[in-house]
Amino acid sequence: VLIAIFVVSMTASAFPTGVDLVRAFFINVFMTAVFSAIAWWWISRFEKKQAQGESLENAREA
Repeated sequence: VLIAIFVVSMTASAFPTGVDLVRAFFINVFMTAVFSAIAWWWISRFEKKQAQGESLENAREA
């Protein structure tokens, strides 16, 4: 029952009434792509900082 409610509510929020379906689909896909790009950039930046910290720590030990 909870899965059915989730599917119905997510579908309803993805395609609101009064909005062209093609436009709603484009907005959803575009925003997903933008969020994914920002998340990828942020994670790669974090991983680079982590790698630099580990290399400095290893240099101090040697």
